[in-house]
Amino acid sequence: AEANTKNPKTPVYSFGCVGDANASPIAGKFIVASAVIKIDRAFERLAEQVRMNGFVTGVQKDNLVTGTCVTVLNPALMGSIITPALADELEKVRILFIAGKIVIPDAPKQ
Repeated sequence: AEANTKNPKTPVYSFGCVGDANASPIAGKFIVASAVIKIDRAFERLAEQVRMNGFVTGVQKDNLVTGTCVTVLNPALMGSIITPALADELEKVRILFIAGKIVIPDAPKQ
């Protein structure tokens, strides 16, 4: 927001992380999208695993497939910065990811 106040002709856009930053009173109109962690969904999954005696200790992967991590496009930028074609393409990629046709590799072991 500070950079955009200094030079409004060439705005700098950013992405929110963890929560929905789209509605931020400071920088909301410069947030393209937010990667939102739905912690309630993660706890629901964990509770269900325990309830069904299916809980296994270890790293739990959360992502679009599990519904615990979602992308929230900024509605204030729909139709301008986020064109309908871009929104459609993002939706196609989301569907491919959930279907397992796009896989993000694990980080290399150190």
